[in-house]
Order: sequence, then structure tokens, then C-alpha cells
Amino acid sequence: MKKRRKKDNLFQLIHIIVVLCAAGILAVIVLGDKENNKSALPGDTAEEQSADIVIRNTETEKIEGKTAAFYIDEVNHFELPVQGATGYAAVDISLFGEKEVPDSEKGKVLAGEGFTILREEGDWWYIRFGEQEGWVKHEYCMINLPDILPSIIYFNDNATASMLRSSGEKIPNITGEVLYESFTYTGRYEMEQYIMPVLYSMAPKIAKAQLLAREDGNTLIIYETYRPYEVQRKIVDNFSALVQSNQKVSDGVNQAPWSIGWFIATRLSNHQRGVAMDVSLGKVIEEEMVICGDYKYYGVLEYDEYIMPTPMHELSAAAVTFRSGVSSASKTEWENCELSDTMNEPAILLQNYCTNAELTPLASEWWHFNDLDSKERIADTQIGGQYYISENYSVEPVSAEEGEKAEE
Repeated sequence: MKKRRKKDNLFQLIHIIVVLCAAGILAVIVLGDKENNKSALPGDTAEEQSADIVIRNTETEKIEGKTAAFYIDEVNHFELPVQGATGYAAVDISLFGEKEVPDSEKGKVLAGEGFTILREEGDWWYIRFGEQEGWVKHEYCMINLPDILPSIIYFNDNATASMLRSSGEKIPNITGEVLYESFTYTGRYEMEQYIMPVLYSMAPKIAKAQLLAREDGNTLIIYETYRPYEVQRKIVDNFSALVQSNQKVSDGVNQAPWSIGWFIATRLSNHQRGVAMDVSLGKVIEEEMVICGDYKYYGVLEYDEYIMPTPMHELSAAAVTFRSGVSSASKTEWENCELSDTMNEPAILLQNYCTNAELTPLASEWWHFNDLDSKERIADTQIGGQYYISENYSVEPVSAEEGEKAEE
């Protein structure tokens, strides 16, 4: 395992500096030998794993003089309410003065623009967008995952020092580079965090996967969700050039039935559509009860990331999930496929969490999972990731009663 801590403000800055300095040797350190990659999970049972977690502040309702309650969401399994979270328009959407009243349109929220979600009613969000307030349909909107699922570990390597490699070889102009900005201050937690947007309809599935992981004393570690199209093209161009010029890389990619298209979408990726995530798995070592607005949640203080089949973002046949290719458009074809020899116990456990939450694995990358239901819902749109997202508009969530008082 490789050990990490959940990053507070200072640790985030230190972590970024360390990663930038260590980018050239990271893959070698993490990879280890083949036998270590097949090591078993610590603890024989889920109960034993959960019992090992050190929990702070569990006996009191008050933390630092504040009183709070756990947010109860039996439908979506969010840990904090949507109210106060940051949303983003995935395509151009209308802002209405009254929901379901077309004549009340006040303007447009353009693709990639962000806003604060003030409340949710059915298929609508009431938002603050700049100096305006109004209603938008959230069907074509993304939500920032850390705002509603704070127990997940978030680390976007492509926004810090990209870990993308192939057969362990650096990809020129990509590996170790900051490919886009997504680390910024959030008022919800009063610290800097990664922005991790997905389509709102995908968020409950990720919440379910995290709930299942937490029941076993584990946690998801999300490395990337939305990726701008311009960044996708940059990766494609530089990776393609490396495959053509480096025989080792070419051999690692072109192993039947695999080819370069399995490891990087050469056109539009589900990352640009907001319906994909790159994720790993960790064992929770220590957690703490945290207050956020009128609510409390368990935040992970320390965890061990399981050793997976390869380092994250290893673009070669070493990272494949199945022995054969599976259509990325099929929700069920993967169920009849045999796992590759490199899939170890932690990777299989991660896959179980995600597929039990109705996410679909990618045949060529153990870390990649799609939400094909959400993809179907947006099939008639032009969502294509033609924008960068680098601002956060979140605020602390308040209870419904406090929200009503504030509106009065």
C-alpha cells in the first residue's frame, strides 16, 4: 500500500510541491514488484477492517461550540445537502424567474459557467448566478462532488502533476505537467480543494459506491471526473506520437485485441460529457467528525491506498480489466467477460462497489467507470467539454428552517 493523508490547507500545498518534484520517479515507487501488486486486503473480514478505524469526536453533538446533525438522504446517499453546493452548466441553459414558465426567462447560463445552488425542487435548482437568482433545470447540469460527498478522497493528478504514462514511459508534454487548473478555494469548507464535476444524475451512483466502500472500512479515491476537450486532444496527440516513436510503448499498447483507441478516446471521451470518473480505493485508518454549516459528517484524516494492478493512468495493456474488449456502450456485456490476470483483489473490490451502484467498468482501464444511463439522457445534446472549469461558488449548507429564515 502507499499511505496518504487527507489533505488540509497546508498539506495540500506541501503535497503539490512534493508531487511536482517526484513526478519523474512516482511510477517506479508505486509500481513495486508483480507479487506485491497481488497482495491481499488487510483484515480477513469487513468487520475487522472497520474495527481498525480510529474515530474522533463521536460522543458529542457539539464541535468547537457548534451544534449540528447528520444529513439524512436515503434516496441519493449524499453526505451533505445540495443546498449551497456549486453547480455548472454542461451546455447552454436558460435561467428562469419562475420554474416551468418559459415566458419568465431571465437569460442564459453558458456551458462551463458555475453558480451556487440555493435549493432544489423536483427537476429544478434555484440558483445564484452572478448577481441574479432564478431557476434552471438540472438535467443538463454538473455538480461539484466534494460539496456533497466530503468523505471521498479527491486528488486530480492531471491538475497537479499528471501521472499519465505508457509502459512506465513518460509521455512528452504530459507526464508531470499541470494539464489544467482545478484546485481552488471553496467557502463551503474554508480551504482549497479540487473541483470534481459530474452530471448531477451520476452523483447518486458515486454516492452509493462510496456508501458500500465505507461499510467495509474503505473509501473511494477519485483522480479525475470532467476533463476539458482541449486537454483530451493534447493527451491524444502526444501519446500517439510516443506510440509511433517508442517500440516499448507500441508493444505495450498494441497487444491484440488492444490498440491505442482503447487507452485514450481519440475523439470525444465520456470525461468531456461529465459521465466518467477515474477512481482508486483506500482503506480508512482514521477519521474525524467535521462540522459544515448546520451539518456534520465523517471526514477521512488518514488512509492507505491499496496497491492496484498498475499505477493510476498507466495507458497500456498492463492496466486492462478484462481478457477481451467490451463495448463501452453496453451496460451488461462486461458481465460475461473473464477478468484479466492482472486484476487483483483490491481492483475487483473497487469494481464491485461501482458496478453494484450501476456504474459500468471500462475494459481497458481498471480505474475508469462510466454512467451510461446519464450518457443516454444527454444523447440529444452537444455536451462536448469545450470549456475549462476552475471556479468554486460553494457556501456552507444551512438547515431548511434556517434557509427559510434567510429568505424572509
